[in-house]
Amino acid sequence: MNKSAVLVAALIGMSTLASASAAAAADELLVSGHVESILLLPSGSEHCPNLSGSSKNADGAQRVVISNDGGCQQAIIKVSHTLLGKPQPATIIIATRLGEWGRPSLPLQAGDILIHADAGTLRWSELAQKNGVAFFESKPFKTVGGVQIATLPHDGDGDIPLASLVDQLKTPAQ
Repeated sequence: MNKSAVLVAALIGMSTLASASAAAAADELLVSGHVESILLLPSGSEHCPNLSGSSKNADGAQRVVISNDGGCQQAIIKVSHTLLGKPQPATIIIATRLGEWGRPSLPLQAGDILIHADAGTLRWSELAQKNGVAFFESKPFKTVGGVQIATLPHDGDGDIPLASLVDQLKTPAQ
């Protein structure tokens, strides 16, 4: 694991995050880049606590949790640009829980993607070049940096020029 990497997305339900990583996870972030690798972690391992088990409620009643959790992932992202949030190093790690089918939430592909992390939620879209302009799919996103994605201009395929989003963001593109 690269020592200059920063943990970006909160690991939902994980109490083993370093405080600096948790602080970084609290900020909204929008970056473009590509996934270099994805490490899958089994539930119950050091960086992926088990969600199942039992505990006592405040009233003394037994609480049982049953989970079909698929474990966790740590995706190493090569950042091209920080578009919203604190400038990121060249390589970051995004760590999240997997869904019940154990499928990674980010694509393992060579092309650049747009990644939005906010409040423990991770969304992404491929970045496609059309006539030399970068476009992203609007469907995964509702609001980014206070900008309602539905209000941005769309092309005939429903894709949005990345520049139109960047122009609307509160912080300038890096």
